[in-house]
This record gives sequence, C-alpha cells and structure tokens, in this order.
Amino acid sequence: MAPVFYKNGIVFTSNRKSDLIIDTKNLNDQYLDDLLITEKKGKRRWSNPSSFSNTINTRYTEGAATFDTSQTLMFFTRTRDISKKIGDKTSGDSTLGIFSSRLVNGQWTGPEAFMRNPEGYNRAYPCLSNDGQMLFFCSDEPGGVGGYDIYVSRKVTGRWQEPENLGNTVNTSEHDVFPFFHSSGRLYFASRGHGGRGGLDIFYSDYLNGDWREPKSMPDQFNSRYDDFALVINEAMDTGYFTSNRNGSDDIYEFVSSLPSFFSCSEQQINDYCGTFYEEGNIDLDTTTFIYEWDLGDGTKIRGVRADHCYDSPGSYLVMLNVVDTLTGEIYENEATFLLDLKKIQQPYIISPDTAYVDQEVRFDGRETNLSDFNIEEYYWDFDDGTRMTGPVVSHSFSRSGTYHVQLGVVSASENEENEPSRECVYKKIVVRAYEE
Repeated sequence: MAPVFYKNGIVFTSNRKSDLIIDTKNLNDQYLDDLLITEKKGKRRWSNPSSFSNTINTRYTEGAATFDTSQTLMFFTRTRDISKKIGDKTSGDSTLGIFSSRLVNGQWTGPEAFMRNPEGYNRAYPCLSNDGQMLFFCSDEPGGVGGYDIYVSRKVTGRWQEPENLGNTVNTSEHDVFPFFHSSGRLYFASRGHGGRGGLDIFYSDYLNGDWREPKSMPDQFNSRYDDFALVINEAMDTGYFTSNRNGSDDIYEFVSSLPSFFSCSEQQINDYCGTFYEEGNIDLDTTTFIYEWDLGDGTKIRGVRADHCYDSPGSYLVMLNVVDTLTGEIYENEATFLLDLKKIQQPYIISPDTAYVDQEVRFDGRETNLSDFNIEEYYWDFDDGTRMTGPVVSHSFSRSGTYHVQLGVVSASENEENEPSRECVYKKIVVRAYEE
C-alpha cells in the first residue's frame, strides 16, 4: 500500500515476508510493515521489490513515506515504542510516529523523530509539499474532529511549527487519512466520513483564500465499495497510483490518462488585422488643391500620406492610393494599387474570455482553429488544474484563483495505419480572480 514516486519507480509499504530483513509478527500472526522499492522496467513490468534501506527498515513497523523533490530527505511512519514482546511477536500499547532521514554519500542516515507525539497518540502517513514548506500527516490526538484527522505543520524560518488541524471541512468524525498534496494546490485524501461508495473513498479539496473547499469525490474508477486510499499523482496529472482492497487484500493500482499529452506548445497569437499604409515616394502637395486619399478596399477612405487602419476580418482587399482634387472631389491620379491578402495565423485557436471568476462557468471554443491540410479528428483541452476534456466546445469552472495556461491540442485523422496522426497545440493565459479581490 501507500506508493510514492521514487526515481524510476515507487517506494511502497508492505507486510510481505522477506528474507532480506528480520521478520517480526504481531499477535494476529501478520508480518509488520516495511518499506520496499521497485523500478519500472517497461510499460507493465517491474523489478522484484527489495528492502528500501536496512537503516530505515527494522524489526518493527515502517511505512508510508514521502520524499522531497531532490529525493535526499524523507519522512516516514515508524512504531515509536513496543511495550511487550512475546517470542517473535509484539504486543502492548505502541504508537506510530513520524521520523526523518537524509541521504548522505549514498546511505540513509539513522532516523530522527520529527516531533514529539501527544502521549499515547499516533502521528502517521506524512506527505511533504513540493516546496518543502508543509508537512501533512494524520493523527488521532485530542482536539481533532474525530477518528484520524489530517494536520499540517508549516516550516517558518527553518523551523517546523506546531501542527494545525485542517478543520471540519476536510476532517470528519470518521477517519480521514493518507493526505497527498499536489503542487497544483489540491489535497487528495481518503475518508470514511464524506459519503461515497463505501469503506474509505478518495476525495480532493482545493485551498482558496485561507479555507479548504468542500471535498469532491474521485470518479468511480478510483472508488469502490471497499477501501480505496493513498492516491499519488505526477506533476502532469496524467499518471499515478492508489491502493485498494477491492480484490480481497491491499494492492497497488496504476492509472494512466487515456488522453494524449502535448508538449512545447506556443502561446496563442492574436489575429491582428491592423497596419499602417505609407507612400514613400509621395509628392509635396501642400501648396496645391490636391491631397492623397487611401481607399482601403473595405469601404474605408483615409486622407493623408499615412493611414492607420484595422480590418474587421481576414480577406482580400484592393488598396488604392489616389490623388484627389479637394475642390471637385474627383480622382486626379492613381498613385498606387495593390491587393492586400489578410489571413488567419496558422494555429489552433481558443475563443474564451481572458479573465474569469472562481466557480464561474467559462465557455471555451476551438472551432476557429486554422490549420491548412489538417483534418481535425479530436480537440483536447487541458485546463492546468488537473482537468482535461475533449470536444470542439467545452465549459469549465476554476476552483482557485490564479493564472492558468489553458491548452488546446488537436489531432488529425490518420490516412492509414502506418502514419502517425499530426498534432498541434497552443495555450492561452486565463486570469481567474476571487470575488473578494
């Protein structure tokens, strides 16, 4: 259970029997938890799991780890004390605590207790934020909402502060456990108290203006009538893992987005049909009754050597520079004539407001995409908040304020199976404001 990303694989918790470490059982004849590591060898192949570290794993319980982005600092859960030992089995009032270790010269240092537990209570299942400034964890200590609650300790000027309970929007009278804080600002966790399909279900909540928003349930692929928990997801939010006992025991499941990913997308360019017209070889007409007049081909006429003009739409326009007699209004001479061909920029194109408010439904339209010889098979939207959609026209609301790079990718229909479909993409910045701003 409880997988976390580590190098080219995962570190996870398991109570499987291992010949590499000293095995200890509890009074229910179950092996105690240890941290194991496995590497991904292909799309569906993994290396045989092995002990993560003999410094970290002991004859007691270790599990539910988290790493910083450099993967040289870890926090993990460990049994703090064992009051009684019967043969190779343990008994008594043991509690779980959070410990830390650093990778020095390729070896993990002897773990140190993260902070003192309230006497007789547990702290477990840590998750470190990407910036290293927040550590989320679970505890059944007094003062909570009920069961296990989720807490956060913040690092201020290099020192970890006293933990704060996330409050009764996230926490319930039941167990709320296994927090995972994504860099997008979204907190994933498992709960028995927010309703759902049964057992532990996976939920998420966003942080807005100092408050956690009402949690939302993950889709049915993630939640079942059994226990589903310990979800982690990568930065791109298209691959991750979670734990479920839907098949009779705790197992780790991998999930991958079925939607294609687009990379190195350019920012959308504005179709600007504005320009300046200027005749360099003009004659000084100031002492005459004649004047230059631009006929811009769309019904607009501007007098003068220079003309600034914006066309309403692309098209072909016959532009003429004439010399006009101001007394009669007649054209005295045609100085220049040329055909101006204005075209849309070759790019996928997003039609939407530039700004929106939190929870406001915003319409995004990709039908003005302009790509020559490109037969669009599907439109793919990525809203930079973990939400993806398909279709030429979609609607989406943002749950947090900020600037989002909304991405539109289009895929062409393949003419035959041998050719890969073509892909093109752009992004557009959308500023989302809170109503209080």
